[in-house]
Amino acid sequence: METTVAVQELTDKVSRLEREVTGLRQEVNRIRSQALSINGTKSHFVDQETLNCLVDRLFADLGVEEVEPIGSEALQKMMAEERLESNELSQSIIAAREE
Repeated sequence: METTVAVQELTDKVSRLEREVTGLRQEVNRIRSQALSINGTKSHFVDQETLNCLVDRLFADLGVEEVEPIGSEALQKMMAEERLESNELSQSIIAAREE
């Protein structure tokens, strides 16, 4: 029963994350569409403060606060220590979502 509850909690978190990411993508697209035109081409600069606020809000909503990101090599090492294949985590999330 605990496993079912844990899987449901993870599935719910993934759903919330997907909704938040969708909102962030929409906001990034809005910011990009407002970018200044320089010599007939769009600038790829965004308001860093706005982007930082959005990401901070996403992390706070997900309960990820004051966590320093790790590099891909460190992540791969941690996954190897747990005997996880390189794609196993994402495959598990997809499988849980399909149940």
